[in-house]
Amino acid sequence: MSLNGQDISRDCLAEDKIKTRPSGAAAWEVGFAAAADGGARFRLKYDGRKLPFLQTLRNAHEGINVFCIEPATHDRLPRKELREMEALASTPRGGSHMFHLECFSTAASSSCKHSSPE
Repeated sequence: MSLNGQDISRDCLAEDKIKTRPSGAAAWEVGFAAAADGGARFRLKYDGRKLPFLQTLRNAHEGINVFCIEPATHDRLPRKELREMEALASTPRGGSHMFHLECFSTAASSSCKHSSPE
């Protein structure tokens, strides 16, 4: 999601770090502000029981103002470590994980709802 309406290119995502947020077993609401856009706001709501982790990436500097969301079922660690910790969720062949995101943005004056299998 580009908060300033510019196209998102590969270069936009090159320099920032990704944050992984463990959800726990509760409903979550996460808010982000984009001061560079004159106070644009973005709010995301989701159920932590259905979406155990949420990864976000924020890249805001001159000419670039990008925010990315990636739903995840596990922490951002190597799969070998996750297996050793028994923290890698297994999905049977043909199975799926369902989640639901609700997002609201004052930057684009719009809102979206998304439900999808992972």
